[in-house]
Amino acid sequence: MIKVITIVTGMLEENCYIIHNDIDALIVDPGDNSDIIISEIEKLNLNVKGILITHYHFDHVGALDDIKAKYPNAVLVDYKTKEDKLQIGTFEFKKIETLVLLKKYQIQIIILI
Repeated sequence: MIKVITIVTGMLEENCYIIHNDIDALIVDPGDNSDIIISEIEKLNLNVKGILITHYHFDHVGALDDIKAKYPNAVLVDYKTKEDKLQIGTFEFKKIETLVLLKKYQIQIIILI
């Protein structure tokens, strides 16, 4: 069974997600507070297999360097990832890219289904 833990991080209160099946885990948008994210993963004794980034605003990647350093074998998935169907550890999903227009800015994000 897939479980999702939401961790609210940073001063903008961005949502970071830990998707797991009691063994393996994916971290989505590690925005800040890497110590809290890592503590939750260690508390559940999870193996981090991947780090997923929906887009590169600072509030979504503020803890990325710390997370990558802690889990160097985790696969990084973002808009640069070429494959549309992905398998990371025991997780299988599709990557859908979309453009989002925010006033005069355009950002590219990924959606996982």
